[in-house]
Amino acid sequence: MERSDKPVITIASVQKLLSSSSLNVLKLAGATACSQLISIAATPLLTRLYGPEAFGLVATFASILALVNVVSSLRYELAIAVPEDDDDAVLLLLMCIVMVAISAILTLFFVAFWSDELTTWLKMPQLKPLLWFMPITVLCGGFYQSMTYWVIRCKKFGLLAKTNLRQNICKVATTLSAASLGALGLLLGQIVNQNVGFIWLLRQCPARISNSKIKPAVIINLFQRYKNFCIYSSPAGLISVIGMQIPIIIFSHKFGAEDVGLFAFSLQMLSIPVSLIGSSVSQVFLGEAPTYLREKSILKLVDHTYRKLIRIGAMIFIPLVTILISSVSWLFGDEWSRASPVMVIIAPMVFIDFIISSLSMAFVVINRPDRGLVAQASLMAIRLLPFLVTMRILSFEQSLLVYSISSSIGYLVYYLMLRHSLQHLACQS
Repeated sequence: MERSDKPVITIASVQKLLSSSSLNVLKLAGATACSQLISIAATPLLTRLYGPEAFGLVATFASILALVNVVSSLRYELAIAVPEDDDDAVLLLLMCIVMVAISAILTLFFVAFWSDELTTWLKMPQLKPLLWFMPITVLCGGFYQSMTYWVIRCKKFGLLAKTNLRQNICKVATTLSAASLGALGLLLGQIVNQNVGFIWLLRQCPARISNSKIKPAVIINLFQRYKNFCIYSSPAGLISVIGMQIPIIIFSHKFGAEDVGLFAFSLQMLSIPVSLIGSSVSQVFLGEAPTYLREKSILKLVDHTYRKLIRIGAMIFIPLVTILISSVSWLFGDEWSRASPVMVIIAPMVFIDFIISSLSMAFVVINRPDRGLVAQASLMAIRLLPFLVTMRILSFEQSLLVYSISSSIGYLVYYLMLRHSLQHLACQS
């Protein structure tokens, strides 16, 4: 993955910086790079077809959706990578798919009976038609997420790489072709993205799943054996999503769809380069960490990955922010000129989030979701309380600054709590 502008990040330099899992990371990162290039190439067209208000409506929709998706399978999908027996892992996958389907049905009831109240509070009546697509997005997103963890368990990182590429191509094509539908066109792109991912993954590994027999007694046993994922990881995941998504919902209520669109767009643009490496490292980390845990060296793996993420992130992130800030209007149109100061404000938060989020699965690997819950609660409190206290008297940009600073501090505290948990585990060993 070479870039024509400096600094140059060659395959050799990334291999040197990463751990022994470099090949898997590069495999994922290579396909992600291609898909991100497609997104980047399409963005100047999308920002001229869709204005900040359309982005804001879809961002608000996505925030509400995230609150549902994070608990749609009660986080049992995280346990798919844990069992030594593949039969148990397949049954966990099927159990997750059933729970996602139930969540989608419950979401349909919510939309049918409470969508008016929600859109009235948000002061976004134009959001109501989009909410009817919420159940299908819960279904597609939950299915895809569960299948992803099965593929990670199988260490089929090449399959994930191909899937990411196919998803993004279909998403961009749908979004561009449906521009006449307004915000609905953006939403359809996301639905197609998730649906293509699930169908493709399922087609590539159907035999192992379809041949498995449903055994109620075994499923009940698995439900109880991995209940900590439900008891601790579900609240932890919900707390994490609340910390990230509630500000968008509150911004929607106070400042309107246009400002939210600027925030969501800026966040998306800054996240593109770091997600290239971050998502790949996170997936490979989850696949490889159990081996390091059995060798009692997971703390070294986390520290090593942390240092490398800082170096790689800085190589990509700093030049990108500089380029984006100086050329927002030229790249995306004058309508998006206000995104430039927004990017400056949230850049530190995005960078630190990239580093810490890539390592957060360590709580799952060591089977201490209770400690992960405490860490997520601390992160949410640190990032939200200053923001909620001050936002009534601050402007949009000032509220963003408070949120960015408090979030950055919260992520650092989260990492310290993660290391403390790993050190405690090492002492017990």
